[in-house]
Amino acid sequence: MVRSATPSPIRTSTNEEGSEDAFPLGEGRSVQLVSVLGRGSCATVHRALVSAPHGLRREVAVKLFNAAASEEAETVATRLLRAARRLAWVRHPNVVAVYEFGVWQRQPFFVTEFVSGITLQTLMDRTASRGKRMRLDLALFIATAVANALGGARRTLDHQGSALGILHLGLSPREILVSSEGEVKVEGFELSPARAASSTIRNLRAIASRLNLMAPEIALGHRGDARSDVFSLGVLLRELVVGPRFPRGISQSDAYELACQGYVETLSFAPWLPDDLVTVMERALRIAPEERYPNASVMAAELRLVASAMGVSDDRHFLRSALESEWASDAGEVTREMPQLVSAAPLD
Repeated sequence: MVRSATPSPIRTSTNEEGSEDAFPLGEGRSVQLVSVLGRGSCATVHRALVSAPHGLRREVAVKLFNAAASEEAETVATRLLRAARRLAWVRHPNVVAVYEFGVWQRQPFFVTEFVSGITLQTLMDRTASRGKRMRLDLALFIATAVANALGGARRTLDHQGSALGILHLGLSPREILVSSEGEVKVEGFELSPARAASSTIRNLRAIASRLNLMAPEIALGHRGDARSDVFSLGVLLRELVVGPRFPRGISQSDAYELACQGYVETLSFAPWLPDDLVTVMERALRIAPEERYPNASVMAAELRLVASAMGVSDDRHFLRSALESEWASDAGEVTREMPQLVSAAPLD
């Protein structure tokens, strides 16, 4: 179960990578922030080391949330603690594990599994910079893994066997991690309520940054459910194999209006896509939630059928091989290792 603490600093030092902070976690354990992995509008993610009695150490990621305004701080921390307590029950190979929660110098933080690799956003940007679409088999592998993550989180049970129904409701390519071990992992579950508790301009920008994958009911301010995650996954899959949801160069206000309408740019001609895959995307992207897949698990089953028909393996060695091929073709030489850029994505 997740531990909760409100630690005070135990020492302050500056290493060569710019980290200055260490603080206790309780029970003789402490965490040392080693380096910054990424910064978002709402949080900064650090590579860190947890030290325990008897010389035990473990590499982790620490997501340090920005301090909220004084009148919002308690609400934000309470919502993050609730999320951490629920996420601590999740044990799924496609979900980043959450280990600890605390508050340090008025900043809530999560201690999570460290994932060495790149974000899906980085992979998408690199592919786009070469004027190409992502390989269809690679895109299908990643989308199926994300569907598995969403489905697995939703099916999580607590110690009493009660279904927690954990949802994401804020899916972003920056929160999908592609590891150097050939794994796809999703993080950022259950954080939407904490975002909603903050009224800062920074957090309004964070919401705007998620419009691209946002289901219309979420954009309209409704609560959302498992079908909202299905819509977001449908948009992600479409972006991987076709292109952006919205017209290029669109303003933020226009993007918001289109998101509220459930708009997705029409797929006019895509002969490289199997008909069965197009059918899956079309159902996931229905504007009315009741017309979509009821949850990501059902969609994942459909995606696995498409992948199987295409001969796409579900083994991590396939992903490693595909990624090595993609990075190598960009570099013009065989690449043995993926760049190790991130662990857990910063919160947009």
